[in-house]
Amino acid sequence: MGIKQNNKLKILWFGSKKLDGIRGLKISPASSSGRTNHHDPLYGLLKLDFNNVTTTIPIDMFTQTKDHNLTEEILDEYDAVIFHNIDPLVLPESNASQPILHLVTDSTENTSSSAQDKYTCIDLHQPAKQVLQSINLWLKWLSSTNLYQQIAEQQQEIENERDNARLGLEMLGEQLAEMVKHGEQVNYIQERFLSLVSHELRTPLNGIIGMSELLASQSNAPEQSEGIELIHQSSIRLSQLIDNILDYRSLKLSESQDFETEFDLYKCVEEVIEQFQPQAVAADLMLYDLIASDTPQKVRGDIVKLRKILYCLISNAIKYTPQGHVAVSVHCVQSRAEVDLIQIQVQDTGVGISSEFSKELFDSFAQSEDYRTRKHEGMGMGLYIAQQLAQKMGGHIHLQSQLDEGSTFSLCVQVKKAMPPKVHLPSIWKQVQNIKVLVWTLNTELGNILASQLEQAGCKPILVSDQQSLEALVAKKSSSDKDAADILLIDNQSLKHLNEKWLVDLISRQLIPVANLFPLTTSNNHHSCNTSFNLQWNQQGVYPQQQEQLMHFVSQLHHTTRHTRQTTQHQTRKAEHGANRS
Repeated sequence: MGIKQNNKLKILWFGSKKLDGIRGLKISPASSSGRTNHHDPLYGLLKLDFNNVTTTIPIDMFTQTKDHNLTEEILDEYDAVIFHNIDPLVLPESNASQPILHLVTDSTENTSSSAQDKYTCIDLHQPAKQVLQSINLWLKWLSSTNLYQQIAEQQQEIENERDNARLGLEMLGEQLAEMVKHGEQVNYIQERFLSLVSHELRTPLNGIIGMSELLASQSNAPEQSEGIELIHQSSIRLSQLIDNILDYRSLKLSESQDFETEFDLYKCVEEVIEQFQPQAVAADLMLYDLIASDTPQKVRGDIVKLRKILYCLISNAIKYTPQGHVAVSVHCVQSRAEVDLIQIQVQDTGVGISSEFSKELFDSFAQSEDYRTRKHEGMGMGLYIAQQLAQKMGGHIHLQSQLDEGSTFSLCVQVKKAMPPKVHLPSIWKQVQNIKVLVWTLNTELGNILASQLEQAGCKPILVSDQQSLEALVAKKSSSDKDAADILLIDNQSLKHLNEKWLVDLISRQLIPVANLFPLTTSNNHHSCNTSFNLQWNQQGVYPQQQEQLMHFVSQLHHTTRHTRQTTQHQTRKAEHGANRS
């Protein structure tokens, strides 16, 4: 259920509408209807003019009247009342809380201190610009109040729908328990229950998600923002559980359909990883992928099922990994004439699984923890659904795990070969072949991940963590050593441990392309550098632990810098040739 907003206001102007004699300020309808009757409503926009400066007020209905016989029924039709040349005390006492703007044109009209607490008073003897600004501020406040009132009303509607859904589920639960007790039509009730869950829960749930997104987009206090974020994440989690229930139902009824299409396997894997990067960063985990260079990039298969399987395996790995990393490895096990056998491994450093429970892990509603003392959420359907989907794709999921040593879920699926492209462009893996990459970092885990990703893509990584070794390796570039590195990647978190003078001189001489990487971790803010160095880097970028993005970064740094050098050398030779001729 979406949030319907109506920011148009219904305003009653009570009193004289002629303001021409007050420092050039006048009020007139923005529409050209030409109606002049005091009791005619003006629809659309109200226009305020002073000294050739105009402002327009969006309204749904604006009525000007001099009738003093105001009743509660009349006032209930409007969002606010503006009084001009008339004392607001003519209002019924019970409506004193309604928003009121009092335009004071005479010093004798100033209300008492008690009345000023109830009304907003604006002295029209002030400069016209100040008067108009005051009226605009009051209208903005009125619009905000109207919006929050709408949100409160719709929130109440959502709560009512939730209560109705809860009551319906309770009644259905009682019926289900009664029929199971007597052993009558168990399968029928199960299907009816799942259908009801999908319908009755989704309607209020969509309203809660929409409401939380709307509230999150507005400026709130830190305490409110945390609460809104909790509501939003909880509702999304509940939506995912409902999706699992529906997938389970489809598998039981064999209603799951195949959607074969051509897709980018690399992008499919990294898009799923990207969804979990915020969750991994919040848990201080390194989530990354390793795609072997022999893995086909374009394939044909059911990308919907593959995404669901990867989503389940990666989500499960992050949930049960308190520290360390989660790695997603992809390679081609076997290539045939029309079909490739792809293996995707999700390896974590988590709590692991006992050998006794691993035998029943892929059963429906299986959980490794006792439901009374468990620390993790879930219904035990994710791995069962993933295994069933893998089998429909002509594959399976295998588990290797030990307690306190982590787990590795290996997915093997068959994919068809894609149609050969009309234009044969080299893949990013081909573009970075044999590029020698020098990596400076003091973070051993980060260095190992970078080295693995570079090596899998066909690069030749060289890790270094001390200044003396780094200078010696860079010196090979100046001596034209064939083993010299092509580019230098520097971890921003380890940048402060380098000699500033040496680094500035290295970059200024353009001896080797130098890039600054900002790893995506909780302890690193990639918007700012961790040092006072003022350097003109060849390139800077965020490193989100995704291999294909890293390869694009390396390729761009290497080839752009090489092209720039070739152009510079050509221009230098041309200039020297011209000088010799002269």
